[in-house]
Amino acid sequence: MKRNSLSLLFLMLLCASCSPKQYALDDYVSEFPAAGSVKILQLADMHWSWQSDLKRESEYIDALISLTGADLAILTGDQVLGATKQTYLALFDALDASSLQGYALAWGNHDEQGLYDPDFPTKEALSREKCLNKDLPGDAVYGDSNYVIDLVGEDGKPWYELFVLDSNKLNPEGYSMGYDVIHEDQIDWYARMVGRAKLENGETIPSLAFFHIGLWQWEYAYRLSRQADPLAYSDDPAFPGGIRAYSGEMHEESWEVPGLGETQVYCGYRDSGFFQKAEELGSTKAMFVGHDHKNDFAAEYYLDESRADDPIALCYGLKSGDGLTYEPGHIGGNLITVSEGGSLSLQRAFLDYQDDGYQPEDLRLEAMFNE
Repeated sequence: MKRNSLSLLFLMLLCASCSPKQYALDDYVSEFPAAGSVKILQLADMHWSWQSDLKRESEYIDALISLTGADLAILTGDQVLGATKQTYLALFDALDASSLQGYALAWGNHDEQGLYDPDFPTKEALSREKCLNKDLPGDAVYGDSNYVIDLVGEDGKPWYELFVLDSNKLNPEGYSMGYDVIHEDQIDWYARMVGRAKLENGETIPSLAFFHIGLWQWEYAYRLSRQADPLAYSDDPAFPGGIRAYSGEMHEESWEVPGLGETQVYCGYRDSGFFQKAEELGSTKAMFVGHDHKNDFAAEYYLDESRADDPIALCYGLKSGDGLTYEPGHIGGNLITVSEGGSLSLQRAFLDYQDDGYQPEDLRLEAMFNE
């Protein structure tokens, strides 16, 4: 009987140690002092590797940051591929040495593929003074990069929020090709975080969302942009919702996603429901992804007709460098300017590599939508 009791106690302790740890919602928040306005630079799919010329890449990123005048950078995944520790250290060193006041990273489907332990990028990020990442070991939220950056004014209150989410990696069902999605528990966490900000501030705080893999809604928005002849693009012409404005193009090769049809969006294997929740809650004004190196399409999209005058901007990031595949002439970053009072300006910042140094005239800014 005593032996059975000890065995039962051991099993209970084992189960308890495996249970997700509960954290307060405030534990997921970093603060960034920001009075007036903030320039945010999205860097996407840099793909530094063990073969990269790290000096050349560091100079490019430094020029992109300085020429745009960015205060804060958010890297939306696939910073590296086939990298060593030294590759990642060089990236963090470049960000630290730049004029940025802070930076944050979402993880893509390649960031853990290198000659290092999978948790090395997160640990190194957390050791850097300028980095705003949060990591809560053993928490109940799926993925490795789910946190919020509050832009805080002189009064100590947040006036804008930046959500960073993990869109994860490959289809967890495993029996077909495809990518994963933002999971239901992550969406629940997002809703709780939006609710937390509303409760603490007495109103819904506007926000942006950054992650790696695009949603099905990018495809729907693109079909709507081509609705004059949708069958010329896809054998599944369904395109729910509407768009207010769009710009850019899709240059990736098309593939087939069951339930969605032919698409140039390398999206998750199903519609995650994240867009629907964001539209319902009314906080998030724009979403930014990477993953698809040759796409720079953006659209102000809505599902609910009542949101036609207040759509959510779905924006591909420009590939931030020429590592792996890219569209010539279409590299750089997205420059996002948010201001107290809620105004939002979105621009593409094109910058090609230069062999003899970078000058202000090398940067080309292009508005995503008419403002």
